[in-house]
Amino acid sequence: MTPIPARILARAAEVVEAAKAALEAAVTSARAGNRSWNQIALSLGVSRQAARQRFGDSGNVATVARTAKRQRASFAGARTAKAQGVVARRVAKLDDSALENRPKRETPESARKK
Repeated sequence: MTPIPARILARAAEVVEAAKAALEAAVTSARAGNRSWNQIALSLGVSRQAARQRFGDSGNVATVARTAKRQRASFAGARTAKAQGVVARRVAKLDDSALENRPKRETPESARKK
């Protein structure tokens, strides 16, 4: 048997990661479209509990946005594990900065200052 070249293994790993990202995005989209965990589980051929445990409750807007960013980042050419780690840290940093820039809740003290 001839050994499989490393580039074929690397490409296969990329395809698996892309498929995982696509599946997560599809589940997120289904939840955002008001699909039940039971409907999603039937589509995947697993139990409702298994689907929910695997994908979590990903129906909120922030999760949908994060998933979309990660999916775009995974197709941006990050071929090695090191490059994928760099991209993941950048995406996480973007998520953190979005939280920092959100409007702050008004407190009674800040209302008095106005």
